[in-house]
Amino acid sequence: MGAFKDIYDILKDLLQVAKDAGNQVLVDKAMDIQAKLFEFKEENEGLKDEIKSLREQIAAYDKTAEIEAALIPHTGAFYTTKDDPQKRIFCSHCWQSGKKLIQMHSFNGPFHLCPHCKNTFEIREWKNI
Repeated sequence: MGAFKDIYDILKDLLQVAKDAGNQVLVDKAMDIQAKLFEFKEENEGLKDEIKSLREQIAAYDKTAEIEAALIPHTGAFYTTKDDPQKRIFCSHCWQSGKKLIQMHSFNGPFHLCPHCKNTFEIREWKNI
């Protein structure tokens, strides 16, 4: 914000000189420039916010692509991940619909429940994956 403050200070000095000189045309023009400077500042702040948001979206996309590259799809509507010694199972519905990596929970033998979407899947011999 240093440049904005510098420009504002220069305009403030110019406005005072114009007032002291009794030059109303110059006073009006300096005030117009000040108004435009404040509009510029607001637009600049909006653009900074938009850039921050876009950077966050890019980071999320990169993370999603990284996760997707590690996923191994299996018949039976679930995923595992490469190099996972725990052999955790993740819900394919949640990943495909919302890019959420939700670990499924085992219940009643080979059945697994997704705590997020509540889908259930029968997964037999999943430890051999």
